[in-house]
Amino acid sequence: MKIALVNKFFYYRGGSETYYFNLASALKKEGVEVSYFAMNSPQDLKTEDNKYFVSHKDYNGATSIFQKLKMTLSLNYSKETYRNMMRFLTDKKPDFVLLNLINKQITFSVVNAIEDFNKKYSANIKTLYFCHDMSPVCPDYLCLNNQCEICEECFNHNFKQCLKKSCIDGSRLKSFLGYYEAEYIYKHKYYERIDGLLVASEFQKQLLLKSNDIKNRIFVVNHMLPPDFVYLCNIKNSDYYLYLGRIAKEKGLSTLCEAFKLNKLSLKIVGDGDILASLIQKYHSCTNIEFVGSIHHDQIEDFIDGAKAVIIPSEWYEVGPYSAYEALGRGKPLIVSDSGALPFRIKDNGFVFKTKNVESLNQAVSKIEEMSESEYIDLCEKAYKSSFEYDASKNAKILIYLFKSL
Repeated sequence: MKIALVNKFFYYRGGSETYYFNLASALKKEGVEVSYFAMNSPQDLKTEDNKYFVSHKDYNGATSIFQKLKMTLSLNYSKETYRNMMRFLTDKKPDFVLLNLINKQITFSVVNAIEDFNKKYSANIKTLYFCHDMSPVCPDYLCLNNQCEICEECFNHNFKQCLKKSCIDGSRLKSFLGYYEAEYIYKHKYYERIDGLLVASEFQKQLLLKSNDIKNRIFVVNHMLPPDFVYLCNIKNSDYYLYLGRIAKEKGLSTLCEAFKLNKLSLKIVGDGDILASLIQKYHSCTNIEFVGSIHHDQIEDFIDGAKAVIIPSEWYEVGPYSAYEALGRGKPLIVSDSGALPFRIKDNGFVFKTKNVESLNQAVSKIEEMSESEYIDLCEKAYKSSFEYDASKNAKILIYLFKSL
C-alpha cells in the first residue's frame, strides 16, 4: 500500500506536524510506503520528495503591496500546487492521499489535481482530510470571536459573521481573507469532493455535524504518540507544574498565570508563540513562574518527567493537544479546562476545571497538592494506563483498515 501525506510544513512546528510525522513513522512500521508533499521551508527535515514541494509562502512576512496582492491571489488556488501535485502523483502513484494542514500555502488545488489525475489515467486514488481545527465551519478555525469567546455564529454557511465582527485578530483585512477562503472552499464543495474527514474526538465530530456545511462521512481516529515513544510510569514528584505547547491567545495562558500568581506554586511554561513577550512582561515579577521558551523535541520528556502534573487551560474547542498524550505516556496526571474535547480525555487520570476560572483551576491544583504519596502514585499509574489509547501501532492499524475499506 502506498500513502501520500500532505502538509504545508515539513518540520516540527505544532501538534498537526507532530501527528504528521508520527503517522508517517507508524505507517512505515506497518509496511506502508509513505511519500510526502509539502511547502519548502528553511527548517525542513530531509526527504527526497522535496523536489515536488511548492515554494515558500509567508503571509505574515509580506511587506509590499505587490507581495500581499500576489499572495492573496494564490490564497485559495495555486497553479504551482496543481502542477507539482500532478508530477508527484505521476511518479509516486499512491493508493491514498491524506491531507493534513493545507489551507493557504498548499490550498485545496491538490484536490483538483487528484481528481484530474484519476480521470486522465483511470486511477482510483482516495482522499481523506484530517481536521486539526474547526476550519470546515469557522473562517477563524478556532470558533472564537475577537473577544476570545467561544462562538458558533459562522456555522451553517454564515461566514459573514467573521467579517462583520473582525474575528481574526480583530483585523478586518485578516477577517476578510478568512471569510473569502471559507466561501471559496464552500462554493467549490471541496469537503464533499473528499472521500471522508478524520477527527481526533467524538466531540469534534458532533460539533461539525451541528453545521449543515459538512455533507461528508466523518471518522473518529485518535492522535498517536510516536512509535518509538518510551512509555514510563514516572512517579517522581517534582516541585513544579508544567504547561507545554504554543503560547497563543486561545490556549488560556493568562488564566494559568493568574492562578499561579495567587497560589505561589512553581510553574514552568514551555513553548513559543505570539503572546509570549506580553506574558513575560506582565508576569516577570512572579518568581515562581518560569518562561522556558521553545525547546528541542528531544527535551520534552525530561520536562514532563520532572512535573507534578501537566496543565492544559485551553479556552477554545480544543480537539487534541499532544502535550496531554505525552504527559499520560510518562505517567503524569492532567489538569484540563472543560473546553472542547479536553474533559472527555479525563476519567481517573486527572482533574477538570471551569474554563477561564482562576479559582476553579486552583481548586484542581489543590487536589493534587493535598494528596498523600500513595494517592498520587495511584493517580500516576492510572494516567499511565490511559495512555495506551494513543498507541501508534494500534491507531495506524485502524487507519490502514479504514483506507482499505474505502
